[in-house]
Formats: sequence, C-alpha cells, structure tokens
Amino acid sequence: MRKIPAVLLAGLIAVVAAFAVGAFTAQEAYAEVEIEHLYVGNSGEITTTGEILNTGATTGTATVSTDEETNSIVLTLEDFSYEGAGTQATIINYHVSAASAPLVIKLVGENSVVCTDQTGCGISSFRELTITSESNGTLKVSGKKAGIIVKGGNFTISGCAVTA
Repeated sequence: MRKIPAVLLAGLIAVVAAFAVGAFTAQEAYAEVEIEHLYVGNSGEITTTGEILNTGATTGTATVSTDEETNSIVLTLEDFSYEGAGTQATIINYHVSAASAPLVIKLVGENSVVCTDQTGCGISSFRELTITSESNGTLKVSGKKAGIIVKGGNFTISGCAVTA
C-alpha cells in the first residue's frame, strides 16, 4: 500500500471542502423566493402568486409573482386605485426580515394609493424597494404620516413617475 504525502492529502481535502461549499452556495442562490408578510389594501397576508383579491381597490388589479433571477417579489399594479385605511394603517405593507426577498413594484398605467388612516402611510417596506415601469407607468402615493417609508434597504425609482 502506497502512502500519500501529508501535503498532497491536505491539498486534496482543501479542494473537496471548497467544492462542497461552492455547491452549497450555488444551491442556495437558486432557492425559491418565499412570499410572506405582504399586504395590499384590505387583503389578508399574501403568500402565493397570482391576482390579489379583496384589496378594496376601486379600479385596476394587483398581481404578485416572483423573479427567481433577481430573487425578488414582484407586485404589479395595473391602473390600480385605492383609498382607505389599508392593513395596519398602510396600503402596501411589506414588513419582513433582512433575509427576505426585496420587493419590486411594477407600474402599468396610472396608479393611486391613498392611506386615510391618521397614522398611516401609502407604502411601507422593511426591505429593499424598487418602483419601476417598462411603459412609463405612474404612481401617486400619500398617507397622513408619509407617502413611502423604506427601512432596511435601498429605494430605487426607475422608468416611471412617482408622486409622494
């Protein structure tokens, strides 16, 4: 039986360990995006993709999907108009931990979110928030406390007009 020199054995162990860690990281990067702690208007907690029902909107639709490529939750508002107290005094409410997926709000057409609660705001996110449109969508957002509150991440507006 032939002995393997200690230096060669240590190098082989290091390569196997590095490969195992790299494989774990790759698997982690492709994990499914979990939807949690997302509320729109009067809806209960949203945990699945598709059209959001019972929002209390007077016009338009809101749908939620996931983007596995960017590891984010995508909320699409299409000619969506809501005025009221919302859930927990917020119309679009995303209160999650730092480990959760970022929120992207995509605008189609003219959208309006007005929170009438005395302590409320239009949009509140405890994670990175991006508001975007591929078709020059607009969003008017307001609340008695604030239009938009973002805690725990960057706030980006791209390709759209947002009035808060």
